[in-house]
Amino acid sequence: MNACERAKEYQIYEIEEAKGLEALVEVIHGDDLETIIYALDGIENILMRGEGDESEENKTLIKFNILGGQNRLDELMMHSNDIIAEKTKSVMEKFYAIDDLEEIQQFRKLGLTSIT
Repeated sequence: MNACERAKEYQIYEIEEAKGLEALVEVIHGDDLETIIYALDGIENILMRGEGDESEENKTLIKFNILGGQNRLDELMMHSNDIIAEKTKSVMEKFYAIDDLEEIQQFRKLGLTSIT
C-alpha cells in the first residue's frame, strides 16, 4: 500500500492500469484497520491522478463509484476508528460535494443505509 502513498504520478498510473483501484476497493471492505488506512491513501492518490483537466470528468472516480467504492466510503465515514473516519471524510471532501456528505451523515445518524 505504501507504493500508492509515495509513488510518482507515472507509477500511480501503472498501479491503476494493473487493476490497483479494484484491489484497493476490495481492501477497504476488509477488517484490518492499518490496511484500510493505507488503502485510503492509495485511493486518494489514484483519484487525484484521475482529476486531470478540471473541464473533464474524473473517469477514475466514475470507475471507483461503479466498483462500489463510494458506498464503502459512506460506511467508513461512520467507522468507530477515528483515524479511518477522518481519513475517509478527507477523501470524500476532495472528490464529492459537501452537501452530499452532510446528507449521508444525517442518513447514517437515522440508521438508514442509503439515500434515495
